[in-house]
Amino acid sequence: MPAACVTLQTQPSRARDSLFGLVKALFGLILAASAAGCAGLTEDRTTVISEPPPSAVEAAAPAGPTGTGPAAANQQTPVVEAPTTDWCTGLTASAGPTVQDPGLTELSGLAASERSPGVLWAVNDSGHAPALLAVGPEGEDLGTFPLEGLDEALIAASDVEDLAISQGMVYVADIGDNDNNRSQVAVYRFPEPEPGEPGPVRDVEVLRLRYPDGPRDAEALLVDPVSGELVIIDKSFRIASGGAAMLAAAEAGVYAAAPPFDTAEVATLRAVGAVALDDLATRATAEPVENEASLYGLTGVATAADIRPDGAVVAVRTYGTLWLFDRAQGQSVVQALAGAPCEAPTRAEDQGESVAFLPGDGLTIMTGSEGANPELHRIARP
Repeated sequence: MPAACVTLQTQPSRARDSLFGLVKALFGLILAASAAGCAGLTEDRTTVISEPPPSAVEAAAPAGPTGTGPAAANQQTPVVEAPTTDWCTGLTASAGPTVQDPGLTELSGLAASERSPGVLWAVNDSGHAPALLAVGPEGEDLGTFPLEGLDEALIAASDVEDLAISQGMVYVADIGDNDNNRSQVAVYRFPEPEPGEPGPVRDVEVLRLRYPDGPRDAEALLVDPVSGELVIIDKSFRIASGGAAMLAAAEAGVYAAAPPFDTAEVATLRAVGAVALDDLATRATAEPVENEASLYGLTGVATAADIRPDGAVVAVRTYGTLWLFDRAQGQSVVQALAGAPCEAPTRAEDQGESVAFLPGDGLTIMTGSEGANPELHRIARP
């Protein structure tokens, strides 16, 4: 008899560095599946990716029986129906300012300043030392604020992927893990600086975090303004079961840590739920951008998240579009993410990895893409 079909695992590699490497890795998976007596790779074989490929992507180890860490052994992906509250009605997407800072080439996170209206804070992706960058209302460069006093080991492994501001505090999310080999990730917390006075940020609190089910790659961080809880949405995909794309979005795991945070300890995140991004990816109406993310079927994975300052709306960004989740009074962020979102209008972005609500009772959202001098986009009601 053939051996029982088991969850396949791929070892971390540099497959994303070339198309050949990706094809070789996927071919190896298919051969392994056949050798084990499997008819094929099923839809629930989930893995986690890093960047959308500059030239290709790499697969990492599946996390469990259903392919996502937080899901119970036989839990099914929830089916998303019509939105409960349609925050998207009347929204339009328009061109915003062009970022003038020549150093902000890998925009991976945005957050609106609480102390300086119109100012946006931004962070660069991996390959840059952790720092905060200020962008003015017209895209002007308001300075760079490097984070000082960080542990050298953290800096060496650093992969900053998102940014949040809540109750006067900045949260820089060093949660990327391209090779799924970081035993811990970190969130750097400090009071919001004055945008017009660039310089080093000292006395940074380091909130060290580990996952309960092994390393995960993630690019989306939320800080609940109601509870102060940190919420991370992982970046998951699966082997595609049909169509031209090799890969497809998977149900994304949701992890949380509640305050108070002990900076002397490594906190273990709680696996608290999932977001049905696999189902939502099949319902997205945004015109796909012709890039490598769409070529490999990765437009539906989570690349950023934010929550309106009053906590009433949660935004989850993917490469393909933007989803807005209503949060009813008394609901947790996790409960809101289990609901049915609406799809906001977006403008095409080659590698969109950022989203930020602007302050106020209305609904104004800024997004942006990686690349030199990116044009930011504004989503609002006219």
